[in-house]
Order: sequence, then C-alpha cells, then structure tokens
Amino acid sequence: MNRVLGSAIAICLSALLWDSLRAWRTLKPEDWNLVADNVGRIVKLMPRLTMIHYIHARVLRAARRSNEAVTAGRRALAISPGKAALLLELGKALRQAGQRDEAISTLADAAARGSLEAKRELCRYAARAFLPQKEHECYARSDYSALIADHPAIAPLPTPPHGLFRVSLDNSPMDSATYHSLTAQTYKYWFLEHAEPTGDLSFLTIYDLQLPPGALLDPNCLAWFNRAISLTGASRIRADHDFVSPRGERRDPVFLPPAVDSFWSDCTMLIAHMAAHQRHGSKGDCHIPLVLMSLPYSVERNRSSVPDAEPLSISVVIPTRDNPDLLDVAISSLRKAAARPEQIEVIILDNGSRNPETLALFDRLREDKDVRIIAFDQPFNWSRANNLGAAAASGQALLFLNDDTSMLTAGWDRILAGLLLNPDVGLIGARMTYPDGSIQHGGFVFGMDNGPQHEGRWMPGQDAGPAGRWTAIRQSVGVTGAFMAIRAHEFIAAGGFDDKAFAADFADLDMCLRLRKLGKAIVYCGAISLVHHESVSRGLNISRVKRVRMRQEWARFSERWGEWGAVDPWYNPVWSRTGASFDGLQALSIDDIERAILADRILA
Repeated sequence: MNRVLGSAIAICLSALLWDSLRAWRTLKPEDWNLVADNVGRIVKLMPRLTMIHYIHARVLRAARRSNEAVTAGRRALAISPGKAALLLELGKALRQAGQRDEAISTLADAAARGSLEAKRELCRYAARAFLPQKEHECYARSDYSALIADHPAIAPLPTPPHGLFRVSLDNSPMDSATYHSLTAQTYKYWFLEHAEPTGDLSFLTIYDLQLPPGALLDPNCLAWFNRAISLTGASRIRADHDFVSPRGERRDPVFLPPAVDSFWSDCTMLIAHMAAHQRHGSKGDCHIPLVLMSLPYSVERNRSSVPDAEPLSISVVIPTRDNPDLLDVAISSLRKAAARPEQIEVIILDNGSRNPETLALFDRLREDKDVRIIAFDQPFNWSRANNLGAAAASGQALLFLNDDTSMLTAGWDRILAGLLLNPDVGLIGARMTYPDGSIQHGGFVFGMDNGPQHEGRWMPGQDAGPAGRWTAIRQSVGVTGAFMAIRAHEFIAAGGFDDKAFAADFADLDMCLRLRKLGKAIVYCGAISLVHHESVSRGLNISRVKRVRMRQEWARFSERWGEWGAVDPWYNPVWSRTGASFDGLQALSIDDIERAILADRILA
C-alpha cells in the first residue's frame, strides 16, 4: 500500500514540477490552474499535511480560483491553528474573493502574531485602522482624535507682523465663543468689521477674514496666517478645519487640497473654506496644512446642485472582444439611464471576436441605426482602438467606455452636458464600483509609494470619503479610461491617445496630463456612478508578459512626465503616502508645514 501511495505521489510531483516551471515562466492563471489541479491530487493523498494545503491555497489564488483558495486556506488552519503565515495566506485569498470584512479580521490576526507582510497588506487594503498598533507615527483615518491628542497644534516660528485681519461673521452677529477664540489669539493684529483698529498700523496689509457662525479658532490661527503671508505674500490664505460635537469632541476633519479647486461640489456638504484675502490683491493663493478652525455640527451647510443641461450628442466608443453579456448590459444600461437616448451614438471596435454569442449580438445591434461596429483585427491596443472609434464619431462629445461597465445614474447625460458647458473642463470621469458595491475608482492620486493609485479602492460603497470627496464633483490629477468624456474637438486638438507609447496602460493618465498642461481641468464626477467589472474583458496585469508591458509603459510615462506624473496638487500632505491613499494621517513638523506653504510651483 505504501509503495502504491509513493508511486502516486511521485507521478503527481513529476507533473507538478513541469507545470510549476511553466506557470512561473508565464505567470498566467491558466498555467497556474494546472499546477493547482496537481497539488489538489497530492492533497487527497496527504490530507493531514499542513504545508500541502498551504501550497494549494497559494496556487489556487494564483489561478484566480478565489473561493477554492479560501477553502484550502481554512483547511490548513484547521490542522495548524493560529499560524501567522497561514492566516496571512487566508487573508489574501479572502481579499481576492472580495470578502473584505473577514479578510481584514484575518490579516489583523496575522499582524498581531508578528507578520510584517500582514501589516503591509492591511495598509494596502485601506485598513490601517485594524493594525494591532500604530506604525511610525501614522494614524488611521478614523483615529483623528488620537492624532490631535498626541500632537497638539504647534505655533509657527516668531515672525514680525505683516497682516492686519478684519474679521466678520457670515450674515450673523458674532457669538461669545467665537469672540473668545479671537481674544485668545497669540497674534493680536486684528479688528472686527465696522470697527477701527487702534494706533498707526498703516505698515500692515489688511486681510479680510470671514468666519462661519460658531467658528472656534486655534490660538495660533492668525499667527500662522501671518507667517504664511510673510513667507509667500499671497493674497489669499486657506487653512483646514474640523467639526466639534455638542460634547466638545473634535471630528470629521476637512483637509483641503493644496491647490484651489473651483469645481468642488458635494450634494451633502459644501466645504466651508476659511480664507483670509486682500480685497484687491492678486498674488495668488496659499494653503496652510493645519486644522486652525473648528465648526459646530449645527452650522448650516449650503447644498450645491449637480450640473444639469440639455444633453449633447454623444458618441460612445467601446472596444470589445468576445464579451457579449457585459457588452449588451453596458450599452443597454447607458441608454436606459440617459435622459435623451436618441442623442447617443454607439461605436463598437471589435478586436477579433469569434464567439457565436458575440456575433449574434453584433447582428442584432447592426439593426440599430445608432450603432456602428468597426473591425479592429490587430493585436490589442486600447489607444489605437479608441482613436479609430473617435475618428468615426459624429457626436459633439466623446465617451470612452469599457465594455465591462453598467450605468447606475439616471440622467447621466444631462450631468455631463452641464459640466462640458464649462470651457475650462478638459476631461470628465465617474465613480466606479465593483459588483459588490465597494468602490473601485474615485479618481487617481499621484505620488503614492506604489505609483498612481485609484482613490477609495475597496472601500464600502456607502463611504463618501474624507469630506465627501468620493461623491463630490471636483478636480483630480486623472480619471480612468473606463469612463472618460471629452468634447470631440478637444480630443482632436490634444492629438488623441498615444497609441505608440501606451498601448494598454497609462494612456488615460497621459491624456489627462496633456490636457492639464493645456490649462484644462480634469473633473471627477462623483454624481455619476457605474459598476465596473474591472478588467473582465482584458484580464488583470498578472501574467509575466503583461507585467513586462506595464513596467515598460510606466517607464515611458515617468520619463515623459517627470514631476507632473508624481506631484498631486489635490493631496493634502497630512495624508500618508504609503499604503492606500486617504487612509493614513501623519503629524506635520514646522518644516513640513512651511515646505507645503512654500510649494509655489503647484502643478494644478
């Protein structure tokens, strides 16, 4: 019996060796699938061996067989409970399977048992709050109260007086708490509107400071404003703020972007900028990355309306290959949710489809006068396909759309039209969610430790983000090409997508940066939402060939754009640059604050 078992194991190991070498060479899921099947046979022969279940879980995950990987990971832990390496592997499998809550608790357990990789996974997964202990003075987004308790606001360096602040309240008399916070200022050169300053202060520059009702200023607020004026001479100074509960608890900080965002609009909260400005100054804007004002939750927050206009004619450009079910949903959901579906032209770029179901769908679509199908029989090149579709388009606006999306927002075309009426707008992107409702894309962030990052990725769909940014209409360094709208003449003027340098990756960000260079705004529109089955049609960049291609295109992108591709004018320096964006908070030193104040070459 032992001889038979040994022979069976030897046969499995021999097949496993060759399959493993091929899988490692290609990193393709289909090759890992063969490895997983071979390891599965060994598991049946040696069911009580922890290591075999562990290996099985890893190769199943590489084969993208997520649910089976979770099962294998659980079996390994059932044999050897509490092992950090096994918990880490199960956490990764759960993460791949989209089981966020259990993935986080499992990774947190592994981290508590000493796994450094589990700690890194939690940070990458926007789950820093679940680390067993704070890391390197970096706080979770939910730990704002701990941050301000450990790091009280610091005073600026001593500075001669430059600004004289004329203070008023928004359409209301000043309450005693606000007045008391003014009298407690360490910088004394201020006076109330409708009063006259005492003494000869003509050597100072007057700045108007209008405060929301109930505002409580940090004692060093005006001192920091004066310091910023002395460093920059700016005509307008902005600072961050938070909110204070009736019990005196400070919460919900609003960390403003370093650059002024005139597009910021949120349906639930309009950010209350605290800004001191010269009445006739024109020396630019300056941001202090410090919370210098607290507002009561009862303060009235104006609601801003979502842009709305009569829809333009829109040409929707969709590259596809043998993805009939999702393509059908992408087109039908877009039209069903549109206010004026008759204004929509659909141009499909068929990249060599052979599936009979796809061909049957094409036959049906060809009967629609507003649908055109163009053959694109060449190696996949996302940029070239979209350029070909744009050249055949007749609409006033172009919408580049992935075939694995589904529109959720009624009247999306009216919102687009309202934004595109603004001549300062270059490109418009949308909020993307995974099929389980979690966020896939809330705009891009540049300058993170692993390169450009999707904002909000993996966060629950009901999470509006810091200060509501993932449901807001605001500027971003870039938006995903999975949904990208632009006026047709602007696309032509920009020269289309670069199909030589960026066949599959970074073409969307390259276009965003070219338009920003021309002075156009890249607008993320959180008022438009779609489901995105990310990379269902093309696959994730996990094979070795795809990884090599992505690294090559990233190198070209970095060489072309340099600092423009690394600096994000919408990312407050209080947010950590490691792990997931907008997940970690860090205390800033005086040098950090002054460096941010002096960042006069913001790439907005």
